[in-house]
Amino acid sequence: MFPPGSCWSTLRTVLVIMIAASLLLVSTVAWSVDVGARGQSQKRHEGKPRREKPEGELPDLEEVERESQIEREAPAAIPSTLRSPKVPLEPWNGRRVGDPEAQSKKDPVLRAHARRRFNSPAPAVPDDQFVQNFFLWAVSRTPSASELTYWNDQLRVAYAQGQPSLKLAAVEFGKTIVNGVPSQVITTYSVAGDGACVLTAPDGTIYKEYYGTGWQKGMTTLSEVWSGGVKQKWTTIAWTQDNTAVGYELNPRVVETNVYDVSGNRRRIVIDYDHLRL
Repeated sequence: MFPPGSCWSTLRTVLVIMIAASLLLVSTVAWSVDVGARGQSQKRHEGKPRREKPEGELPDLEEVERESQIEREAPAAIPSTLRSPKVPLEPWNGRRVGDPEAQSKKDPVLRAHARRRFNSPAPAVPDDQFVQNFFLWAVSRTPSASELTYWNDQLRVAYAQGQPSLKLAAVEFGKTIVNGVPSQVITTYSVAGDGACVLTAPDGTIYKEYYGTGWQKGMTTLSEVWSGGVKQKWTTIAWTQDNTAVGYELNPRVVETNVYDVSGNRRRIVIDYDHLRL
């Protein structure tokens, strides 16, 4: 058993030691924080611009400009010592890409530049012979003199105009011969003794037109259609104008039209005009 006084002295000693240790730790932490703050402030001051001459050496601009004008050469290529996988091990021996390989030693070796193979062109055929051959092979007959002359002229003219015209003429030639259309379709124009202008179609149909006189000059007053020597249809046209007493046109217009046929039918059209005042 220790006396009571010694216990209190021991407790006081322990408390003093603890308080001293805590104060020492607080002073150490404060000192480290102060040192770190000073270091940061120094770093911030280092980044600010200075008035003195900058440190380091800058390149001379004249030397840089002279160096830019110097021509530089690329380094030489390094030759490859490895074989490309695309190059076959067997020599080509004149073969081209796509040519079949020789099956045996007896097969001739294809030479790329030894000789060239050309398909022999077809023998030239004269113009008139071409037309005759086409008639003979297409429709199994010989052309007439008029057909031969007509188609020879058509093909020669088309040939002089170029390849597209020649192709169109050849297509038209084939369609005409194969479909049985006559080689020439003739339409004639004439003037009859009674003053009618006559158009004769290839099938023999005749179309007649009569024109007026005076202020009706150039205006159709009668038209007729003839077939087989019989008048099949005819049309009469009546005209008027603002003043019919003058010999020149003055607002001419149709007032009546009559259409007749060989069966006795009639179709009449009457047109009335009036002045519109605004």
